[in-house]
Amino acid sequence: MMNSTVNQRPPPTARTSAYLLGFALLVGSALLSRASVAEENQVWQLLAVERSTANQERLRSLPVLIEGGDEQELHLQILRSHRSLLDQAAVPYRVLVSNLQDQRPVRLLQRDQDYHSMEEIEARLHELAQLHPQVARVVELGRSWQQRPLLGLLITDQVWRREDNEPALRVLGTHHGDEWASTEVSLDLIEALLASYAVGDQHAALVDSAEIWFVPVVNPDGFVAYSRRNSRGVDLNRNYSYLWQPSTYAGVQPFSEVETAAVRALSMTRSFAHGLSIHSGASNLGWVWNHTTDPSPDDALMEHLCEAYLEQNQQPGFWITNGAHWYITHGDTNDWSYGLRGGHDYTLEVSVERSPPSSELEDLLGYHRGPALNFLTAGIQQGLKGRISNVRGQGLEAEVVINDKGPSSLSDAETGAFFRPLLPGDYSVLIRAPGHLQQAVEVEVLAHTPTVLNLELPELMPAAVRSATNLQLNVELGGEPVICGEVVPSLLNSGGQILAHRTLESLSFALDFAPLDNADDDCLVIYVDPEDIGEAWQREGEWHLLLKSNEANATIHLGLLLAATEPDFTVTGLELQGPPEALEIRVTGQDLPTGAMIRMIGPQGQRVLPSQRLSGDQAQQLSARFDASHWEPGLWSLRVFGRGHWAALNQVLNVSEQGIEATEPASEPPGPFPYPPAPKGQQATNGTGLEPGAAAAESGCSCELSASNRWSIPSLALVLTVLMSYFRRRQSARRTHPL
Repeated sequence: MMNSTVNQRPPPTARTSAYLLGFALLVGSALLSRASVAEENQVWQLLAVERSTANQERLRSLPVLIEGGDEQELHLQILRSHRSLLDQAAVPYRVLVSNLQDQRPVRLLQRDQDYHSMEEIEARLHELAQLHPQVARVVELGRSWQQRPLLGLLITDQVWRREDNEPALRVLGTHHGDEWASTEVSLDLIEALLASYAVGDQHAALVDSAEIWFVPVVNPDGFVAYSRRNSRGVDLNRNYSYLWQPSTYAGVQPFSEVETAAVRALSMTRSFAHGLSIHSGASNLGWVWNHTTDPSPDDALMEHLCEAYLEQNQQPGFWITNGAHWYITHGDTNDWSYGLRGGHDYTLEVSVERSPPSSELEDLLGYHRGPALNFLTAGIQQGLKGRISNVRGQGLEAEVVINDKGPSSLSDAETGAFFRPLLPGDYSVLIRAPGHLQQAVEVEVLAHTPTVLNLELPELMPAAVRSATNLQLNVELGGEPVICGEVVPSLLNSGGQILAHRTLESLSFALDFAPLDNADDDCLVIYVDPEDIGEAWQREGEWHLLLKSNEANATIHLGLLLAATEPDFTVTGLELQGPPEALEIRVTGQDLPTGAMIRMIGPQGQRVLPSQRLSGDQAQQLSARFDASHWEPGLWSLRVFGRGHWAALNQVLNVSEQGIEATEPASEPPGPFPYPPAPKGQQATNGTGLEPGAAAAESGCSCELSASNRWSIPSLALVLTVLMSYFRRRQSARRTHPL
């Protein structure tokens, strides 16, 4: 007799479980396959295309990031899912790297020369400032979207005070987070310059004669994620305002990103005459323009300096180029620095591989160390150097126009110092500043030494303002400054104008004004509505209030501040100590920025800088020393700039014959304020890119601006594991307790 269990069909419940298990496995397999394909499509790849005008035209409208290459080919980054667009546009390509994350260097900690982590970079900058306290200090320029600090290191011979006759230089590294070689070269230049100054060799003179600002990592979030873009998916070197164009990765508007906004904010406090923007992904040195192949007025000079770099650099395959002759870009650092800021700025590409193996770093750094320091020095060795001031010796923000062509160079807004690199020769120079008589001079520039030109520009209407109050306003709310003085009747009677003006960006906006009620007949109130002043991204910071009298044909300027609504730090009060000639002002607050800049604004709107910025910044206190022995009577206000934002203190200093004391102002303070209203169609945010009340991303997040999979591999694996565990338990239960 046959055993009844042989070839017996399983019971219906068992068959159902098996069917369900099979179906779950089938669905899970399909979902896993779909998720795998979707994730693969979101992988960034590196391609090579022929470097031709036709290809560049086709690529301009496509979602690609041109990142480098050589004289024959352009390299571009693209999502795998977008490669079909190249086929549709008839752009032939070859794949160089299938997944760019695979190129992230493996750090070999046992090596003497290895890549630094983000934490190590920050620690090293602080360590160098501690080792060289007389010539180096850390300045926190801003914070990334994921709240990582953007740290700069300022190097100069009197690092705790502003010298009024020194030009400023700037070195920016790692706009693109996967270009780790640019980070290492930037750090190496800092180390080499400090070592040079310590022993007094040929580069020590650079520290004695200029301010040199280093920002090794402009894109810390991208650096940590090993992504070209920042954490919002924006290519930061396409986000600057000069001839900015909208594109897939350029941001929603110029300076939409906190990282580029921090670079701009620093540059509004300095007139950078010369500098480098350091990248990797190619091996060359390029000069402006980048947006057009038309040569700039300084093309010959710039090519000359690049040729000197080429001669000194021993790197195989290194070459020099005009930027646009290589490939055209819009919204980059170089064109903005030159076109709107008057500074000569160059792109240094240090290696064909963005992040070559650490075993190659020693040679790579050696190729660029000497040539780059020589290049920075050469930028202020030959040309026109000087200071523009008024008759009282106060520095003026002025335009320096050479031969009546090209972008103007600018004197420093705080000190009046300027440098204009020039080839040897004879030049016609025009110096002009609002409210002052312009001057034209003829100069001869010699080789290897600067020609010095110091000028005092007479004011068109001296002593026209008796007092100026409420010049510190909120950038979102505005306010009503009050001006009293001789110029007021002329403004009221002759149809004069009051403008918010910024020489550094060539911006002017008319403001409404009227006589002040219940006051003397020489006082007026100015109505400052921020929406009347440029675009939202342009408003924060210091402006000139230009009072233009048609009757007297005169203009005077005052310092207006539109302070940040939420500057990421809080200024709460001040303490005074010492005699007027060495008055120490201690600014108290919360989370105050390292290396913040402090200045006083006088009763007539004049700016006064500290005689010494004291070291030892703390999160609760900043200190500076002023010579207040000649301060005129009246109310003096204090401003703080740090972490990319401006803040004004609620208290003011009352200077009188009885002394100097801190007091509360009569008008409303400029802050703190609630979150500003969001632009139309956008959700209000709390400064981190998140909705108010939302938790900020963890510091290790590497977010991307790309479509995310609804079903990720880990979540699908979890679902399948739960399903299979459920069916196993059910079958086990049936075997133990048969129905």
